[in-house]
Amino acid sequence: LFTTENKAETGPGAQDRARAVGPYVLQINPRNGGGEFYGYTSAFQLKHAAEEFAATGQDVNERVDGSKPCRPFIDFDGTGEPNVVLPIVRAAVRDELRAIGSESAEIACFYYKKASKLSAHIIAQDVNLIDGAAIKQFAAGVRARLPSELQSSIDLIGNLKSFGLRVANCGKGGDMSRALKIDAYDAGDWILQDGEERQTIGQAAEKPVVFAIPEAQTDLKEFSAK
Repeated sequence: LFTTENKAETGPGAQDRARAVGPYVLQINPRNGGGEFYGYTSAFQLKHAAEEFAATGQDVNERVDGSKPCRPFIDFDGTGEPNVVLPIVRAAVRDELRAIGSESAEIACFYYKKASKLSAHIIAQDVNLIDGAAIKQFAAGVRARLPSELQSSIDLIGNLKSFGLRVANCGKGGDMSRALKIDAYDAGDWILQDGEERQTIGQAAEKPVVFAIPEAQTDLKEFSAK
């Protein structure tokens, strides 16, 4: 089992110790005193370990090294019906990908709906941004493209150190009814840093690239009707 192959690191400095094992890091049950960190030498190992942890009902996060390239993504936490809201958000993500020069607008969407809560992760498939600062700028660009009533649902995640995102098919805090499942309209991968060669956009944070952010849409009904 990949889940038992490596030692769990806990306490102060746990993430650094896990990353010394390998550049691909999982954080398990982060709400439990910071949880446990596991380092892996390949994205293949990380993916299978994440699947094994998730199958036991545990909360699993991929920990991203913010100093390295990463697939752009957005974390949406809001309300609404998936068949109404998600097409709008997906369109905004694709428009922002094109605006920053991506050669591909392919995405994967993972989401859950529980009562009024709608949560989604939308991840670009064929492009990287240069670092975590560019990831945060990308989220801000997507946010600005959305109708005003949806903008606060976009979390501005990303920095030059480390940040995390819950992986697909695992429960949140052990609640499997809140597991993020692949949207039937999309197909793709959830790993943010997989080490694969692909188009990489942006400059290192010392010389940041400034992406043009369009004025926000203000009318959800008008936007939806287009």
